[in-house]
Amino acid sequence: YLGAVRRLPRTLDQALHDLERATDLYTQLGEHTGKAHALLELGSVRILAGDMSGGMRDYEQSHETYQYVGEGNGQATALSYIGGAYRITGDYPQAISYLQHALGLFREIGERNGEGISRTELGDTYRLLGDMPNAISNLEEALALFRQAGARGNAAWTLNRYATAIAATGDHDQALLLHTEALHIAREVNLPDEQARAL
Repeated sequence: YLGAVRRLPRTLDQALHDLERATDLYTQLGEHTGKAHALLELGSVRILAGDMSGGMRDYEQSHETYQYVGEGNGQATALSYIGGAYRITGDYPQAISYLQHALGLFREIGERNGEGISRTELGDTYRLLGDMPNAISNLEEALALFRQAGARGNAAWTLNRYATAIAATGDHDQALLLHTEALHIAREVNLPDEQARAL
């Protein structure tokens, strides 16, 4: 999508226009899966532009559309996006509710990468709530999934969040080891954002 690659700040308005047009065209064509995907992108751009309520509406409409066509992976992904949006607003209990629902769907359809992503988001949200046992157990399971799959970029992402949770328990030596491992992997797979987080 043109809209997806026009997320730079100077082109957010054009991204919104392109994605709204794509959504309209998919609606006219009756192409529900394409419409649902475009709505996810549109919601993300709206949130980048500061329109949280509009982005949430797009995510919810995407979820409803994926439900209509019976696309489980899409439904779970949309639920993850909604959970992430609630997390941005600071509504952690609502975020956890949506992320748990997404996790259940990903597990039901056997989508291991989606399960790992949901567990990482859940773990980090539990950390923000101060629930370290749930934070650490979800992050450990996510890390195991990514290591088993050889998904090194996702492993680096999870390692940094796992390290942050471990540090919050007071185990700074272990947190340092985890951040160091995340840094090495992020350098290998060229993830500057995770390198910066680890550093």
